[in-house]
Amino acid sequence: MVQKVESKKNVKPKSNADTKKTTGVKKDAGTRKTSSAKKTVDDRGDVTIRKNAGIGRTVKSTSKTRKANNLQSVASRKKADSTKKTSSTKKNSSSKKTTNVKRANSVKKPDSIKKTDTIRKTNTIKNINNVDRSTTIRTTDDIGRLASIMKANDIGESGIRRANATRRASNVRKSDYAGREDSSIDYNFISEFKTTRKVRKVKRLKLKLRNVFTLLVVILIVVFGIRFLIRPTTFNYKLKKIGYTKSEITKIDTYKMSKSAKNTLLNNKYNKYLIDILEDGSFSIDRINLYLDIFSVYNGKYDSTILKIANDKYYKTGNAKRYLDYYLANSEKAPREVVEDVNCNLDSDYYQLDNKADISKGTLILVNKYNKLDKDYVPSDLIKIEKKYGYEKMINKVAYSAFIDLYEAMEKEKLHITIISPYRSYNLQTSLYNNYVSTNGKEKADTFSARPGYSEHQTGLAMDVAASDQNYTKFANTKEYEWMVENSYKYGFILRYPEGKERQTGYMFESWHYRYVGKKVAKYIYDNKITFDEYYEYFLK
Repeated sequence: MVQKVESKKNVKPKSNADTKKTTGVKKDAGTRKTSSAKKTVDDRGDVTIRKNAGIGRTVKSTSKTRKANNLQSVASRKKADSTKKTSSTKKNSSSKKTTNVKRANSVKKPDSIKKTDTIRKTNTIKNINNVDRSTTIRTTDDIGRLASIMKANDIGESGIRRANATRRASNVRKSDYAGREDSSIDYNFISEFKTTRKVRKVKRLKLKLRNVFTLLVVILIVVFGIRFLIRPTTFNYKLKKIGYTKSEITKIDTYKMSKSAKNTLLNNKYNKYLIDILEDGSFSIDRINLYLDIFSVYNGKYDSTILKIANDKYYKTGNAKRYLDYYLANSEKAPREVVEDVNCNLDSDYYQLDNKADISKGTLILVNKYNKLDKDYVPSDLIKIEKKYGYEKMINKVAYSAFIDLYEAMEKEKLHITIISPYRSYNLQTSLYNNYVSTNGKEKADTFSARPGYSEHQTGLAMDVAASDQNYTKFANTKEYEWMVENSYKYGFILRYPEGKERQTGYMFESWHYRYVGKKVAKYIYDNKITFDEYYEYFLK
């Protein structure tokens, strides 16, 4: 007779596809005795004990394997753990446990069956222990042991609180673990807390680094902000470094200077006349570089005339010492005369410099008492003048073409001029000059005749003209002269030795002597009333 005790469990069975069927009941061919009972698991996951009353033989019969069923039970319980978190779930679990206990108590079990139940529970625990530790379900009995392990691994109180909460949320029947001596603690759970702790440490470290970086950015912003705020005083700091006093810097600050003017001050050495310059009535901030240029070579008492010399339109940087020396030697001269004379080399005696004329300038070549031509120099672009326009001599081709246009324009107004002396060779000039010296003396001859090599006629660009019925020395008294003074620049000619410029040109006024320089230069000289000598020094040299 077989007695069957069932311990019903509240676990839903898996589908047939997930369970593994086994062969029915294994029967022994002989009469083999056994001292222990065997257990089988029915379709519901319950353990059944079959005992042969006659010979004490236990037959094991099951529809599914024990291991598969235990895995199914564990998985089902884990799933239940994740969904049953409310208070109602706990009450249902408690009621189910009470029902199962009552059913178990209602059946009177013989001693043999009690022993079999103990064996069944022990084997069940072993099967559960065989399940992967990551899927092991922890009960409330594990709390003490788990807490001690967590403390030993320095997990902390927060980890213990989490473990306790996990135990309370578990829906595992305590009766299934009765008599269990070991504790299936989830060591992966402990490892999880260790990993979480490391992650938190890394996050805290990153936060600290972020704060440090933010602090550095703020410091940089503050530093650059301060530099930006004090930037306007940087100019004053540099002035102080150069040598200017605090009071001088304060006065300098009262003047609105351009960036270029400030750079000029900073690029020059300390100048003790700077405050006097700034307070001078004729001061112009745009010419600060010129003031510093001339006062840098001056060491006397401040003189306002020196400032006016630097204010002159044709003041040339580099000539500062020459201007200053010439002014100190000729203090009666006006600032304009000082600049003009020096630009025309009058701070040196005539013929003293003996510079070689620069023939590369073409039609703008300068030949005067400071610049001379070689005796072998002959222009390459000479052309013979037609009788209609003057003496049949040679002249520069470009100048001749311009003269024809000028001549035709005068004819329309019934005015006529003739070229009487264009190109002269070095030898011809030598002969003429010597004759004038023998007749008038050298000093007098030098006022109206050029020495050999110093004559513009040798370039082929100069010409002496006369009215058709007049001597060239009387040309200033003619209408043709008046027309030439007012219109010759339109064709590229200038009056080379004008009246009132004898000191600059070195020659007496010659109303008949004209020089071709081109329309653009001729117009500038006409408009500004300067000589070609000064123009060349300021613009071409």
